[in-house]
Amino acid sequence: MRVLYSGFNMYGQIIHEAECVVKTIKEFEYAEVGDLELAYSYLLIKTNSDSFEVHGAISSTDEKTTRTLDFPEIKKDTVQFSCCHKWCLFLTKSGEIFKWEIANPDKVGLLPSLVSSDDDDDKVSKIRCGSHITVASSFKGKIFNVPNLLEHRIPNLKDFCVGNEHCILLDTTGNVYSFGRGRIWCSSRGQLGHGNLNDESEPKLVEALAGIKIISVASGGWHSCALSADGDLYIWGWNSNGQLGLASKDSHSAATEAVSVMATPHPVELFGNQVDSNVVQMACGSRHTIALLDNNELYGCGWNKYNQLGISSPATENIHKMTKIIDLNRRSSKMQLKCGPWATAVLLFLE
Repeated sequence: MRVLYSGFNMYGQIIHEAECVVKTIKEFEYAEVGDLELAYSYLLIKTNSDSFEVHGAISSTDEKTTRTLDFPEIKKDTVQFSCCHKWCLFLTKSGEIFKWEIANPDKVGLLPSLVSSDDDDDKVSKIRCGSHITVASSFKGKIFNVPNLLEHRIPNLKDFCVGNEHCILLDTTGNVYSFGRGRIWCSSRGQLGHGNLNDESEPKLVEALAGIKIISVASGGWHSCALSADGDLYIWGWNSNGQLGLASKDSHSAATEAVSVMATPHPVELFGNQVDSNVVQMACGSRHTIALLDNNELYGCGWNKYNQLGISSPATENIHKMTKIIDLNRRSSKMQLKCGPWATAVLLFLE
């Protein structure tokens, strides 16, 4: 696999790069990597031999290094993994969830079972973790704000994602739901998309997207995205650094920068000569958003202090409109976008 990367590298997450900040999209070769997730100070990598490695530092005093997670509990049987700055979760074929904590890196622990032992034909099917929320789902549509089982079920659940403290869910018919809260010490930032700043303890339909066939969702720290079957990108939540891409050709920059919260989904306007191009993928960092078009051009907006958007000229910390980053034509026929809190990656799979 080849990986395109830009952004924060203070802890040596990209072991082949000496610079603390990768200022523009740069390609790195990872011959044995099958998949990876990006955290604040490290990459969690699954190799083609089903082992796991941590590249980077797991604490401020830790050396920049490569650490193999050589635990038999998570080798071979892991079907999905997720990480945040505090821990990594590993879901096995049997539905067990193992947790590796940064504070206790020499072992993994088994989390208590979420699905009742009386329900023999159901088990956990997916997990996601953010800095203040962990969500799991079962094959029968049970939703867990771990460790608690929620009342609302989504039997036809397709996917879900989490931000720092919220969760966005998508069903197979294209409906979007959300639940969660704002930061512990302040109110919500509109990331739930219900037109208000209220917290929601149970999944609630995002009515503004009802009737639109949504095919994928993504979550940033306190903002959210949804992609329609028609290739339109909808976005909402916190706009502290321009991550909602509100600026348009005709809008005054001061007016769009003054919008700090957008509590209802709105379509994002793309720029340049791309009026006939559709969005096919998107991903969110803590305070930035990237989108891949069907012509393989990559766009982005939001916080760029650590060049997480791969835009170094002009040197702009906040980018309030969707701006072209790079043309990915001829790179690979199969690409996947991933974001860390302060970084962007494009996985280029072998043909």
